[in-house]
Amino acid sequence: MKIQFPPFRFLLVMMTLSLTAACSSDKAADGAGATDANAPGQDVGLGASGGADGDASGPGDSGDGGTTTGPGGADASPGDAKPSGGDEKLTALVNPFVGTGGKGYGQGSALPGAGLPFGMVKISPDTMGETGALGFSHCGGYWYEDRYIQGFSHVHIHGTGVADHGNILFMPLVGMSERKTVRTGYRSSFSHNDEHAEPGYYSVILRNGSILAELTATTRTAFHRYTFPEGTREPVVLINASHVLGENECLGAQVILDPGNGIVRGWMHNNGSYSGRFGGFKVYFHAQFSRPFASSGVINKGAMRPNTVELQGVGPDTQVGAWVQFDPAGGPVIEAKVGISYVSMENAAANLRAEAEKQSFDDARKSASGAWEKELRGAEARGGKKDDRSRYYTALYHAMQMPQTYSDSNGEYLGFDRQVHKAEGFTYYSDFSLWDTYRTQHPWLILTQPARQTDMVRSLIAMAEQGGTLPRWPMANGYTGGMLGDCASVVIAESMVKGLTGFDFEKAYAFMRLTAMGPPPKPGVDGREGVEDFIKLGYVAQDRNGGSVSLTQEYSINDNALAAAAAFLKKTDDADMFAKRALNHRNLYHKESGFFIGRRADGTFETDFDPIKWERFYVEGNSWQYLWLAPHDITGMSGLMGGRTGMIARLDEFFGKSKDYEAKGLGHLVVKPYYWHGNEPGLHTSYFYSLLGEAGKAADTLRWVRDMAYGMGPDGLPGNDDAGTLSAWLLFSDLGFYPNAGTSQYFIGAPLLEEADLNTGKGVLKIRAPGASRERRFVKSVTINGKPWTSPVFDHGEIAAGGEILFEMSDKPHAWAQPLAP
Repeated sequence: MKIQFPPFRFLLVMMTLSLTAACSSDKAADGAGATDANAPGQDVGLGASGGADGDASGPGDSGDGGTTTGPGGADASPGDAKPSGGDEKLTALVNPFVGTGGKGYGQGSALPGAGLPFGMVKISPDTMGETGALGFSHCGGYWYEDRYIQGFSHVHIHGTGVADHGNILFMPLVGMSERKTVRTGYRSSFSHNDEHAEPGYYSVILRNGSILAELTATTRTAFHRYTFPEGTREPVVLINASHVLGENECLGAQVILDPGNGIVRGWMHNNGSYSGRFGGFKVYFHAQFSRPFASSGVINKGAMRPNTVELQGVGPDTQVGAWVQFDPAGGPVIEAKVGISYVSMENAAANLRAEAEKQSFDDARKSASGAWEKELRGAEARGGKKDDRSRYYTALYHAMQMPQTYSDSNGEYLGFDRQVHKAEGFTYYSDFSLWDTYRTQHPWLILTQPARQTDMVRSLIAMAEQGGTLPRWPMANGYTGGMLGDCASVVIAESMVKGLTGFDFEKAYAFMRLTAMGPPPKPGVDGREGVEDFIKLGYVAQDRNGGSVSLTQEYSINDNALAAAAAFLKKTDDADMFAKRALNHRNLYHKESGFFIGRRADGTFETDFDPIKWERFYVEGNSWQYLWLAPHDITGMSGLMGGRTGMIARLDEFFGKSKDYEAKGLGHLVVKPYYWHGNEPGLHTSYFYSLLGEAGKAADTLRWVRDMAYGMGPDGLPGNDDAGTLSAWLLFSDLGFYPNAGTSQYFIGAPLLEEADLNTGKGVLKIRAPGASRERRFVKSVTINGKPWTSPVFDHGEIAAGGEILFEMSDKPHAWAQPLAP
């Protein structure tokens, strides 16, 4: 089966850059009180996705680079939930605009809207430029470079390289007309100076009509509050049930209005970049407005039907929506609560009742702020500069966006067999970007969110029970086949060996083994491409499967995790078998070139390649970047490269070339030929220095990576955050250690922050590095639970129940640890 990848392609990047230029071409400003001057443009209906438009409104101001303080004066500050310890309110240190911008391959794909940790609802603005909203720049719906807001949709995915979700859009307007049935008619310009975002809350002033839009959320319900200027005669809210992101499509939708009770409900069938691979998914909504409608109607392909209360459409050209207008005598504020479900409209209404019926907007905002404060306190860090702490807490915030809650308040969810199931005693999650998150984010959750991680493992097992195999990149209720490898097995095995309980070990292991031992049992489910060759030949053959080096290396990591799980379960024969297979990557090392390269089934190597180009042997990378993808085999890697000194020399060459390249100032705009922190396979590479006894070089390199890759502006991520993967790398690295994914090991690095207290579920892990700073970046000694430590690795068992890691820091390098490789 051909591997299918996210749209990481040069053509899309160039289109993105062209769009950026188009967005910046018109610098005419419109005032905050501008009237609606949008021209009809060339859109046809609610679902149109592009084309020139004739909006006469000018762009919003460039703003201040992502401020989290915006409209509303004192009311724009975070809610008044009291911190559990310390004087600094942690939510105030989070900047949700980080990673919402960037260009080319440096787009973080974050979104600034409101939601709760791992929530189903992420209510957030979807933006567009002058001529459209290219999918690659709008995977999260929002791109900081844009001039216009299309409206606020209720479900999003964070930090991915694919455009999906972004459904059920609401937009407040002044008056309704035929030309406002298309997005160039209902969109509004805005200024970043008029935006405010904090955990659980977002607000913006829409310049067309001078409407203040505010958003907050519970887990499954969004709260909208729209404040119109006094004297507005026709306050309107548009509902686009067909709204999608980028080039995606709506395959069906329905709206049902109850004007006397102020209710709009319905559903849409989203067919996105990834969800389209399994036929898409339906999302249902139930909206309760704060008062009845003075008038209303439905919209079908650009045509208004006043006083009509129901409309349904089916097919790829579906464009279904509605508008509701309110009596201005009721006041300038219109509110709505919108329950969301992936099961039914009835469940959407039940979610609203369970979570939001008795809450006001301000109650919900305060509750959301308090929930985020509590979660941030669970991994509290101190020391360093304020920007360092802000960067840390923003990363912590981003690491709690996905996976997303998919079970309703009654426990029901739609399974991979397309049947409704009930999660008994746990929360069911979906949208796992596993090829990315297995490396950093899931290890972080195992350490700091063990109860939630257990529910996520139970969710993965449920997917396998209902679908046939463990998923690779599950979205909603289907397999996407995204990326490569057997990543769910790594996540589950690591959860086992690190002591998590509450899921069926034997059932989980049976599914893990099934995927590892042969092709999938039926079509349309995830498995290992080329697994027969991997078992028989010791590698995936390039003449039978593209990306063969990447596949072989990932399967080796996968089998190392399976060996750990088998040993944990006392399955000795399996443990030995998988441990041997975990070294198969060595079979692709080409001694003459010094790289891992493709090998044919007859045993011959491919030789026509360029080490800095994306060759056919790799997935999203080149020879230099895939040279290091064996974090579980430091001894073998060292041996292949001529011993410890040889491997250090190769690392020096690699990072030397990387730093020279970065000095050219291209930033994250294009694909990097050497170290590429915006993509996952090389994230661990800096830690090899530590394992080889070069702690000083590890400290220097880690500090360089931090400063090169992370910032506090909209371009503050070096690429797609991939559901919190890059953010979790920063969390671990700021605290001084890093997971060897699929095992119980951590690599020791060099901390930036002086103190942290992590709640492990069984106790508090205290991390202390007195005096740590950019200057005092070198580790002189390490003590774990009072024991002097001379190894560059330690086991999760040392910290699972809490304890203390004490770093003694210095301004000079020290060879404090013994190397693991000869």
